[in-house]
Amino acid sequence: MVAALATLTLALSLPAGAQAQDPYAGNCEDMGSSKVSTTGPFKALPQQVVDIPSKIDGRPLQIGFIRPDAPAGYRAPVIVHASPYNSRDLKDADIASCARFLTANFVQHGYAVALVPTRGTADTDGCPNLFGKIERSDLDDALTWLGTQPWSNGKIGMVGISYSGSTPWVAAATGNPHLKTIVPEDGVNNLFDLSFGAGTLDSRFWLFVPGYYDQYGPVENNPALSGRDPMRTVNAVTTCPDFDEGLAATAESTRTGVRDAGGYWAERNERPLVERNYRGSVLLVEG
Repeated sequence: MVAALATLTLALSLPAGAQAQDPYAGNCEDMGSSKVSTTGPFKALPQQVVDIPSKIDGRPLQIGFIRPDAPAGYRAPVIVHASPYNSRDLKDADIASCARFLTANFVQHGYAVALVPTRGTADTDGCPNLFGKIERSDLDDALTWLGTQPWSNGKIGMVGISYSGSTPWVAAATGNPHLKTIVPEDGVNNLFDLSFGAGTLDSRFWLFVPGYYDQYGPVENNPALSGRDPMRTVNAVTTCPDFDEGLAATAESTRTGVRDAGGYWAERNERPLVERNYRGSVLLVEG
């Protein structure tokens, strides 16, 4: 992981400042302390949380970030952690604890650190869209906003693990010009290959479609449990089409051994889009 963050640092054109990334960076829970490897010259400004409109349907997308307290005119590169693991409104969360390693190690060296909740998590409105075209559009919106702020130098890197190690691939598929490097750890860029790569349905699938929507819809983001705004909370199982579409695609592919005719798996294959659109660097961590 030292090499991973060194690559991220070099790609964003500032001196290296961290040696590890908190694997629980998106949980908005205190998951342990951060070891700061090298002291930097900057203190952190207070966190900010904004809503931006989705270009695909106008729904508000939440972004939380912490910037370095730098001299006027300073423009910071941005490190983004995008995930579904933000189970509370970021306005009510301590972002420095949510992304403990990133904020502790990078902000003092001049980087901004941003959390981008995927749909249906934190206070981002709408139905979850597991690695699909809506999620791609949302990440493209977030990267464009972060890359065009007057305090940003326009260069963005993404890092994460598991689902948040997959969103860098989803973002890279957009070809967003601000995305310069991704460090996906245990990330997925082709959901069909993960589910059916051995020729039969992998048991891990149940973590990615019914498990994902059951957990992050009515459980993690239930307003009665999470404190989220009930006017901006949906039950992913009962109201979101992706749940039934994913189950139907899985049933079809279990029978046939190939991708479904409706295009569920094809929509969630980021590889051809990354190969066609992305012009940044990639450091794969653990496949």
